[in-house]
Amino acid sequence: MKYTFREVISASGRMAYVEIPFNVWTVCKKQGMLKVSVNVESEEAFETQLIPKGQGIYLIPLIASVANKYYPKEVLVSFEIIEAVGQKEEDGIDTTKHDIKANFELIKEPSKGYSGVACIAMLTGIPFNEVLRVMRVDKHQVTIQDIMDVLDYYKIEHAGKIIYQIVQLPKLCIIYKKKNKKNHFLIHFAGKYYDPTDGMLDLVDKETFIGFLEVYE
Repeated sequence: MKYTFREVISASGRMAYVEIPFNVWTVCKKQGMLKVSVNVESEEAFETQLIPKGQGIYLIPLIASVANKYYPKEVLVSFEIIEAVGQKEEDGIDTTKHDIKANFELIKEPSKGYSGVACIAMLTGIPFNEVLRVMRVDKHQVTIQDIMDVLDYYKIEHAGKIIYQIVQLPKLCIIYKKKNKKNHFLIHFAGKYYDPTDGMLDLVDKETFIGFLEVYE
């Protein structure tokens, strides 16, 4: 099915994009990582992956030729979804709310670089490989936005932004840090740290923390 709307082209850094002006989860009955075919002002169609912003809001990143020609004008945009990763097609949107596990069990990453995936597996109790299939990420490539998007996918409530000024950690949160110059994630729960690489810890060096995202029980 093709969806059409008019929207002004915006830019952030070197990326030009248009924001889809409706909730994709509700209107398109799709969620997760969405690959689309896009047409802007009857130009030749191109394929891209939507950028999720959480709660069903997505951005369409534009190719350079379209951005250079039309930015910052209002344009006619149409798109159709050609692939949805992280959703069972036979069931439509996964509306199941996955509760936070009452008793955490440490899940270690099978190889270095997948700490973010392991954290989500710990929070949900869903097998690591299933979470990895939904997130579809490579080693060391998980971002805090990926974490927020997959929490939304599993209907786990969380704060709307990462906190960078760390005074005191909440009872449950996902900590974002750099480890050997790579993105690394671990969970803080009730005073203990669940690190997918180093195991369960009572103390960690908070100077290495970049920020944290609170997760609501």
